[in-house]
Amino acid sequence: PLLQLPSTDDYVGEVFQVGTTWYDYQHNGSTSTMIALDSQGNVHMVWMNGLQSGAADRHVFYNFFENGAVAFPGGVQISSFRSGYTTLDVNADDIPVAFFHSTVDSTRPVCAWDAIYGTGAFISTVISPPVPDRGLTWPHGIVDARGFYHTVTQTNPNTQLYYSRSEDGGFNFTTPIGISSTDGMAAVSQTMAAGPYEKVAIGYMHPLTTSWIDED
Repeated sequence: PLLQLPSTDDYVGEVFQVGTTWYDYQHNGSTSTMIALDSQGNVHMVWMNGLQSGAADRHVFYNFFENGAVAFPGGVQISSFRSGYTTLDVNADDIPVAFFHSTVDSTRPVCAWDAIYGTGAFISTVISPPVPDRGLTWPHGIVDARGFYHTVTQTNPNTQLYYSRSEDGGFNFTTPIGISSTDGMAAVSQTMAAGPYEKVAIGYMHPLTTSWIDED
């Protein structure tokens, strides 16, 4: 992964390597956000790192760009089990918050955040499965103005979107609830946005009839 910042004398800016990966893609559809600028002007970024050719072993890595320099050469691993497909936001305290799925027992969505600003020492919470017990993948997440953490995930294969949130800074999440069928949706299209007050939106594509795919 590369970080590119503008400069006053070069429109394109400088290029900084923040890490590596054997993956030549990061998401199976919507990427949402993997890089965020905080209120101090510092940059946070996450990516799916395949650790060798074929990427049988993969993890979520994080890096931090502060005062014109990359904090961690190569980045730091923030996942404990085989993980990937990560998104990122920052909360009101400029703490980076990452969302990704991991093979904890079956596939589970995970929320992780830096314990202390700029250290890369992430704390993580595994989001409980819905009933009946189903693996959930491809979480896309966001932090709203209240500090609530929101995530939308999907079953694999695509059959249902699920929504969950945390109101205590990521330590506890509500049990995911189904919000829409995704039958006929071939790609992972869900994404999220938060407004300046309390509004949160989920956007996704869905066919209008069972005879169509990848539309609307």
